[in-house]
Amino acid sequence: MPAPDVAATAIASALFDLTSGLAAGTSQTEADDAVAPESLQRRLNGGTEAHIGAHYADVVMKDRALPADARILDLGCGYGRVALDLAERLSDDQRYVGLDPHAEAIEWAQENIGRERPNFRFELIDVVSKPYNPDGELDGARFRFPFEDDSLDRVFMISVLTHVDLATVRNYLEEAARVLKPDTGRLVATIFLLDREVDRLIAAGRSEYRLAWQIGESRVENRDNPELVIAHPLDRVLDILHDAGFPDFRVRQGHWSGRPASNVVDFQDMLVADFGTVTAAALSAEEQAEASEHAALAARLVEHGLPAEHLAPYLVWSFSAMINLLRWEKQGIQLLLRGAEAGERRPLVLARARDIDFSACIPATAPADAFVPVDEAAILAAVREADPRLARPALVALLGDVVQNGIALETSVREGRAIQRLADGTESPAPIPLPPAAESRVRGWLAGILARFGRH
Repeated sequence: MPAPDVAATAIASALFDLTSGLAAGTSQTEADDAVAPESLQRRLNGGTEAHIGAHYADVVMKDRALPADARILDLGCGYGRVALDLAERLSDDQRYVGLDPHAEAIEWAQENIGRERPNFRFELIDVVSKPYNPDGELDGARFRFPFEDDSLDRVFMISVLTHVDLATVRNYLEEAARVLKPDTGRLVATIFLLDREVDRLIAAGRSEYRLAWQIGESRVENRDNPELVIAHPLDRVLDILHDAGFPDFRVRQGHWSGRPASNVVDFQDMLVADFGTVTAAALSAEEQAEASEHAALAARLVEHGLPAEHLAPYLVWSFSAMINLLRWEKQGIQLLLRGAEAGERRPLVLARARDIDFSACIPATAPADAFVPVDEAAILAAVREADPRLARPALVALLGDVVQNGIALETSVREGRAIQRLADGTESPAPIPLPPAAESRVRGWLAGILARFGRH
């Protein structure tokens, strides 16, 4: 188990990412008229969620200072999903190049982003891709990035390594290592990674994919079109990073496999690899205040015993509880938490959540007094589409309510003190499940107590 300060840092970072994800979309829906056609978005990304691009822009920009004259490569840029957000953040002296084999996407990006911002350039590459460029002449496993050695500060590949074979993964990671600067270079890439735990979750039906077909060391979802979804063995990918010369790299797991993730936006796994000494980006006064709030929330969650990797499912569960409580309120149903004092009742904090329309998150046909789980996509959509849009301080405050309510509710449910009061005054135990992994935390807590008294 990681030390408390390490866990708190990881949780605080994930809370920052979530705040950014919830706040995302302003630059692309209000301040910027450049919105790709929905048909193009769905063909390349399977959906139209603008916050995904903003999330990955955050990953590229945060944690490590970006040089004032930075050079950035977005391999597999599509229509510029991440570039749309980066265009609002990069200075004129910081240059971006997007490469992609999809001709229509590159044409749209250059016309709608590159024409308005001379420091953004989009180029078509003739790499073969069965879904996007089946007649391409270049093999990805032999494609040389069109940049000099040690010339770039960032290389990122979002939803690229999830669609190529292991030989191409090796080549792209080696090419990234070649073109990145030895003092400021960072690689960010998403990928599907296989290990024993993922194999177990797939066998149990917990994963989004079955990956039933083996191709070499990798596995695919569709035998007839293997490039749609490809997963690669974790140990082989880590060996490739090491052999490519990356001295420092880490994996951030997504929730595609059924494993918990620290961030609800991270569906795919993520590789982050660095050259040189990592210098944190400077924070504004507002960002410092926000970081302090995130750190305080993280400390509460660590004290509660929440592992960093369980943060995302825990927040989804807590949001689900709040949404169900709001629905119950409209039916004249209350949730009350019995306090330590006999007969004491105290409600949860719902004031900020009442300002958000969560009505679409639960079917109208659901039984009035039932608890209905809500998935992360519905939660993110409801919060991002709040009218008026929530500013970052309001989002941080909302997450504070979610954390506070989650801790209080989990404790009360576990101890049998969560009460549902119907409109006619009838009271019964609230039909709320414990959050994911709560049982394992309870077992760990009991084991600690038993060990203290010498029992096993």
